[in-house]
Amino acid sequence: MPRRRAAPVLMLLPFAPLWTGCASRAPPVVVPPTLLVCRPQPPVPEATDDPTLAGWILDSVEAGEDCRSRLSHVREIVTP
Repeated sequence: MPRRRAAPVLMLLPFAPLWTGCASRAPPVVVPPTLLVCRPQPPVPEATDDPTLAGWILDSVEAGEDCRSRLSHVREIVTP
């Protein structure tokens, strides 16, 4: 009796390689290496006068904007 149950499964076995042909695979996402590295934050200045600190703040804001811009480009590449 167990042979009768195995017969339908064995009949379908030759078609098993065809089932995997229906699976779709997305191509790998390639992100350019230049988008994976942000500009470093500038070191904190030793001088505490206003012009020096203002320059450091502006440089820090620019570094953050650089990183956000790169992340935005990566998001466009990765998000379908």
